[in-house]
Amino acid sequence: SQQENVLLVLLSLYAAIALGRCIVYFDWARPSEGHFHGIAFYCNKIALPLLIFRTIATSEMEGIQPAVIGGCVGGKILLAVVTWIMAYFGYKGQRTKRARATSATIFAFFYYELQRRRHRVSAVPPAVCQLRDVPGIAVGGC
Repeated sequence: SQQENVLLVLLSLYAAIALGRCIVYFDWARPSEGHFHGIAFYCNKIALPLLIFRTIATSEMEGIQPAVIGGCVGGKILLAVVTWIMAYFGYKGQRTKRARATSATIFAFFYYELQRRRHRVSAVPPAVCQLRDVPGIAVGGC
């Protein structure tokens, strides 16, 4: 069942974490000397992208409406661009073009991150509500 699968995945994950902790605790490997560069490269550059690709490639997306997702993402990107333009021209005369572009980029990324966190914390975005019709996914708050 799904609960057994989740339990097995979590147990194997925590077992791997405990194994890594024991290796460091008993001083069999020293991170300060670079003993984990190989495993970090494998995990971050090979395994994680493959897991993400497999998840996307094998997911069932019949219940998801691309227009809703595009509207949410497009609106956020549009507002980030507007934030960038306002910050860029707001500093006109006070800074060089390069400094204005840097400040505007920081403001735009900050705004985009703020919007992303707001949807995650305070409300369920409409794009996620589209997932409630997909078998095996439970979405509350819609």
